[in-house]
Amino acid sequence: TAVPESGAREIYRAGNHGRSATVPATAGGRPARAAAPGTIAIPRSTLIRPLLAVTAVLGLASVAVQVSVHLLGHGRLLGLVTMFDMTREGNLPTWLSVALLLGTGAVLALIWAATRAQEDPDARYWAVLALVFAAASVDEAAELHETFGLAVTGGTHAYWYLMPGTLLLLGIALAMTRCFKRLPKSTRRALAWGVGTWTLGAVGLEGVEALYWPGEGVRHGFGLSLLNTFQDVFELLGLIVILDALMRYAGERGYRTTVELGRP
Repeated sequence: TAVPESGAREIYRAGNHGRSATVPATAGGRPARAAAPGTIAIPRSTLIRPLLAVTAVLGLASVAVQVSVHLLGHGRLLGLVTMFDMTREGNLPTWLSVALLLGTGAVLALIWAATRAQEDPDARYWAVLALVFAAASVDEAAELHETFGLAVTGGTHAYWYLMPGTLLLLGIALAMTRCFKRLPKSTRRALAWGVGTWTLGAVGLEGVEALYWPGEGVRHGFGLSLLNTFQDVFELLGLIVILDALMRYAGERGYRTTVELGRP
């Protein structure tokens, strides 16, 4: 049975110990490989849609608590302000950011393992990116760049890292150019959207925020707090788009890896 040009998947009949079983076909017309016992399969839609929903809820919750603080004069709300305010660290938005960075690093590590097994020369690029995202998750969780920046500047400016950070990002982008050009067009487009969205928040809006930063220990005004929320939402959305693009790429290439736990 051939797969139609429209890309719709046919259903194959395969013998399974004398029983008939349906197996979805791949785009190339071959039966898709059935998952081995104990395999955890994570469909993109099952992961990405809830992540988008959680991001929307956290963004709206941040705006709500900022309205409570700045316009209604309620600064705690039984701890909800601390829990949802995106101008703060160590709360639910921070947790989601750390989880996205770490999860994206894990997918990059999977792609690295698969490409290394195939002796793909691009494997080293995926390894570097996996390490970058893992390091970024540590930085986000421990607030390393903010803490170091305040120590370096004597507490006068927490946004000193924007210039060296931007240069570092440009360096990574230039180093990845060859690998990026060899990716499928759809993957390149999705990654460009994700990186662009993340950069708009992490560099663009954060740069504007730095211009109006009132100083360490001074509470942000309502406008600056909203700007910070939009910044974080763009960063989260960018990471979700990147994660989605990488999961789609790994799935289309049939990349799989095995993790063995508890080996002596």
